[in-house]
Amino acid sequence: TSVISEVFGEDNYVANLVWDKNRKNDAKLFSVGHEYMLVYAKNKAFFAENKIVLRAEKEGVQEVRDLFLALRSEHGDNWNEVNKELKKHYKTWDKDDPRKPLARYNKVDELGPYRDDGNINWPGGGGPRYAVIHPTTKKPCAVPKSGWRYPSLERMQEEISKGRIVFGHDEKTVPGVRSNLFEATKQVLKSVHFSYAQTATNEFNKIFNGKRIFENPKHYADLETIIDYLSSENDDLILDFFSGSCSTADAVLRLNNENNGSRKFIMIQLPESCSKDSEAYKENYQTVSDIGKERIRRVIQSISHERRQLEKDSTTLLPGIAEPLPSIDLGFKVLKLDRSNFKPWNGSDPDATEAELAEQLALHIDHINPTATQEDLLYELLLKAGFMPTEKIETHQLADHTVYAIADGALLICLENEITKDLIAAIVTAAPQQFLCLDNAFTGTDQLNAHAVQTFNALNQNRDKDMSIIFKTI
Repeated sequence: TSVISEVFGEDNYVANLVWDKNRKNDAKLFSVGHEYMLVYAKNKAFFAENKIVLRAEKEGVQEVRDLFLALRSEHGDNWNEVNKELKKHYKTWDKDDPRKPLARYNKVDELGPYRDDGNINWPGGGGPRYAVIHPTTKKPCAVPKSGWRYPSLERMQEEISKGRIVFGHDEKTVPGVRSNLFEATKQVLKSVHFSYAQTATNEFNKIFNGKRIFENPKHYADLETIIDYLSSENDDLILDFFSGSCSTADAVLRLNNENNGSRKFIMIQLPESCSKDSEAYKENYQTVSDIGKERIRRVIQSISHERRQLEKDSTTLLPGIAEPLPSIDLGFKVLKLDRSNFKPWNGSDPDATEAELAEQLALHIDHINPTATQEDLLYELLLKAGFMPTEKIETHQLADHTVYAIADGALLICLENEITKDLIAAIVTAAPQQFLCLDNAFTGTDQLNAHAVQTFNALNQNRDKDMSIIFKTI
């Protein structure tokens, strides 16, 4: 933790989560089967300053809701039968199952499962004491030893009117507080989680048709839980510096599919080679990055198939009524880190002599890496112009020239070796925020270069400052 504290600061430490993965029966002394996840904030004070409260869905609530609706459909208002079947389902959960706390909601009525044993005592003792009349006997109920939980009779009456106070058969029993499962579906995330390693491995192998391509993958469901909890906005950017088999990307894609989110991900992985005797290498995955990329492709394919099938079933069951599912982004790009395709310009040195500046300028003009493709140049220019590499890129033909349009035309780039007046006119008509082209497109045509500068300057004088075109040669 010391290294992380140096990066983020000790004040930004949030929690140490424990993931119980498995039991090792062959251990000599202790069966150590857990892992840790350290959580730090970039600025922990931000949460308090902006009154941000983190909450997660209780595991199993939707499952119980679906079961309750099915039992209502079968048994109607026969609450004894509904409750009996519900308790039978609760018993199928292991004692360390994260859904197990829901079994405390062991009574049921038209509002669903509920519990009525909530504490009505004033915390710490010395609480208020007033007469609460039993609805049947019309006598004052027994007062808890520490006093009532609510500060006044008026406040208590509010809870009674909302049906949140449950009385005993007579006034001698202290009332209890009722909690309805379907009204309290969120909670603070616990620090201890159960996630068996074998389950994660089986789920991963399923993606690769049962083949063990990667050892000890993280379970995408665990990462879904964390991402959903910490990303307050559906369009947050999720970054994984050690992506491995890309479980994080898997989790983001599935989470977006479940709640029609638009979260994006950046996965970073060194091109670590797979062992030549590994199952991965035999399946033609030469690096860990290859495994991650293929996993993303397969998850996208699976989600796409699932969505098509769901729309087909909806159309069949509700012809003319069912609406198409909201669209989600199911694409990704693969970029590799490489050296720059441009010579660095260091003309900012105030002490440089005129001869040194001239030499530097000559180097800058001779900028293009001869082995670079247009795509190589395009993505580097994209970043230099302040755009994300994930921006939408379209190819257009303007005045018989190939022009790349980024972010719906906000940035236009032409990487051809010749610029014409017709192209300049077409760019002006398109009205981008920025236009980039090559220096050598103007070689020997100073007049055309001057024409381009004058054209864009004249246009900018007649436009709002924020809409002016930035014209650059590279």
